[in-house]
Amino acid sequence: LVVRPDVDRIFESIAGMFDEPFADWSAIATFLVAQLARQSVTVALSGDGGDELFGGYTRYGDTLRRAGGRRGVASRLISAVGLMLPHAFLGRNRLVDLGRSRAGRYASTVVQPVRVDEGGVASAIHPLGRVAIDEQLNRYFSSEFGEDFAAAMMRADLESYLPGDILTKVDRTSMAVSLEARVPLLDYELVDFALRIPGSLRVTSGETKRLFRRAIQGIVPDIVLSRPKKGFAVPLARWFRGPLRHRIKALRTPSAAMEPYISRNAVERLVSEHSVGRRDHSAVLWRLIVLEYWLAAFHDGRLGRPPIVPKAGSASTDALLQTS
Repeated sequence: LVVRPDVDRIFESIAGMFDEPFADWSAIATFLVAQLARQSVTVALSGDGGDELFGGYTRYGDTLRRAGGRRGVASRLISAVGLMLPHAFLGRNRLVDLGRSRAGRYASTVVQPVRVDEGGVASAIHPLGRVAIDEQLNRYFSSEFGEDFAAAMMRADLESYLPGDILTKVDRTSMAVSLEARVPLLDYELVDFALRIPGSLRVTSGETKRLFRRAIQGIVPDIVLSRPKKGFAVPLARWFRGPLRHRIKALRTPSAAMEPYISRNAVERLVSEHSVGRRDHSAVLWRLIVLEYWLAAFHDGRLGRPPIVPKAGSASTDALLQTS
């Protein structure tokens, strides 16, 4: 399917589809694919769960390769110095990272900081505004499971990221077009089996889906096994310089509904840095415009309505939703 969507229109349609401020931008591409599939079928199979069970995310290897994480006195001191530096200071984030625990370093690959001094935008008067990245996913790294660190990362994703993001996204976008998406890799017996396999057999610092690739070798083509992982992204940075530019500008004067959740100074800094090209803050800016829109839609009673999007293959959807 090759599309060039009316980004502002499709943003409003899909943001209003969820019962919560859901800010995974790949929901746009997922919805369009579900809409295309529904032209031919009523049931589709999804591979969701494979990354969390068998170590498919590249961030697992990235985290395993990062040394340290013991949070000694020296690393804590370096991190404290980093937090005192201006956000624009070159190398500041690296200094802050040195003071994080291993779980904190993993968390930094999958969650957005909420504390302002760590680069977040949460209001200091809001309880989340005082939570460090190390604490955001800490409850998933309990020693009671006796797991190696690779297994702990995958279980954290299985219990948080998978149901809270991936499955929610696929469920809402597929149901919006009356397509049933089934997830065979999440059969409970397969999940129980996978969780008993040591994490080091599932993923290493240099190889993702280690055991899974060997298990299906000869069943699927070699080109599939050797192909590098590719995300399902949309060109946020380009959209923020074009059709969605007005929405990030509007963040400079947030609504009364959004005000209690954010630090206006922090948001202003992110918008300014992004607008002049100093840094790419697309991820957090997307979250902010979704929150702003969702709160307004909730207040106006516009949530839950079917999305109004051109049908796949129509004259208005005839060029690619570019990801470059």
